[in-house]
Amino acid sequence: MLCPMATTATTIQHPLRSSDERFADALVQAGLVSVGWCAAVVLAHRVDPTTAVRHLALGIHLAGLAVGFGAVLAVDVVALRALAGRRAGLSAAIRFAGSAEAWIWSGFAALALSGVFLRPHFGSAWTAVSLSAVLLVGLNGVYARTLRQWLTLLPSTATAADIPRPLALRALASGAISQAAWWTAIVIGLLNR
Repeated sequence: MLCPMATTATTIQHPLRSSDERFADALVQAGLVSVGWCAAVVLAHRVDPTTAVRHLALGIHLAGLAVGFGAVLAVDVVALRALAGRRAGLSAAIRFAGSAEAWIWSGFAALALSGVFLRPHFGSAWTAVSLSAVLLVGLNGVYARTLRQWLTLLPSTATAADIPRPLALRALASGAISQAAWWTAIVIGLLNR
C-alpha cells in the first residue's frame, strides 16, 4: 500500500469559513465590544460603590491588567522574535497568539467590569482619553484576531518575508496601536487617581 506524502508546504490552519463570514463575525465582535464598553460607562455613572467594593474592584482591575496586558506583551515579544527570524518561527508565533487570546480577552473583561466600581472621574478630560483608549484596545483586539486568522492561511514553513506586504503592514500597525492604547490607558489610570 502506498502512502502519499505531501510535496508542498501545508497551511498552519485553514479556516473553514468564507471571507464574508469572517468579516461578519468581526463586525458582530466589534459591536459586542462597543456595547460592552458603553454599558460599563453607563453603569459606572450609576453605581456608588463602598470603599470595600472599590478596594476589591481595584484588586480585580490590577489582576485583569496583569493577565490581559501581560498576555499582549508576551504575544508581541514572540511575534517580534519570529519576525526577526528567531525561536520557533512564524507558525509558532501565530499559534501562540491564538492560545493567548482567551487570556487577553479575560483580562480585558476583568478590567472593564472592575472599572465600573472604581469611580472614574468623568469630569476629567484624561478620563475621556483613557476610556477612548480602552475602547480602541477592544476594537483593535477584534481586528488583530482577524489578521491572525489571515496569517493562518500562510504555509506552515512561511517566514516573515513570505507575509504579503499589505498584511504585514496591517499587522505591524495593529501591534503599534495596541501598545499605544494599552500604555495610554495604563499611564492615565496611574496618574489620574
